Amino acid sequence: WTPSSPFIQNFIKGIPLSSSLPPTIWYAIDGRQTNLYDVWTNGLDFDFDYVFQTDNYGNFTAAVNGNEVLRMTEAVVDPQGGSDQLVDIKDGNNSGRFTGNELKGRTTLGWNLDPYGAQISFNYIHPINQLTSTFPYFYANVQDPRGANYEHVGAVETFDVNFTYQMPWIVGSQLYMNIINIFDTPPPWFNSATGYN
Repeated sequence: WTPSSPFIQNFIKGIPLSSSLPPTIWYAIDGRQTNLYDVWTNGLDFDFDYVFQTDNYGNFTAAVNGNEVLRMTEAVVDPQGGSDQLVDIKDGNNSGRFTGNELKGRTTLGWNLDPYGAQISFNYIHPINQLTSTFPYFYANVQDPRGANYEHVGAVETFDVNFTYQMPWIVGSQLYMNIINIFDTPPPWFNSATGYN
């Protein structure tokens, strides 16, 4: 390119120059920080709790809470100033900047009879489909109507337990033991060089 090339003139438009341009331009780098993505999300948060009290066997509790994503849309900004493209990125669709898991939830059952308490919880994160160009996912998959380049990442399903003991010799004190992922369930396979999503 030369300083009078249309690409260069458009590229430097509105940018203050601290020196003159060279007669031959081999590359152009725009180091300005820009926000290329806008994300709109809406969903439904839910929390259901129930307590059943008994005279001799303590209190029993049950709870279900979570979040259901109804819409997760990303606007990919056209750096050339054209119109933005709106894409649905829920559940890993369209290779969005962020991964919007459709459903995350937790179900808990508990029991308490002073000074003891126990609780077990089931955690769930909905599966996603992640866009990828690595082997073997670049082959068309007959099980996925979207075709090639999608990797199915399974659900996360774990159980947690905790136990409590109210210490009578120190008012307001409690011994607490929490075991996360008690069955040592491995996370679902995700083909990534970083090892996480």
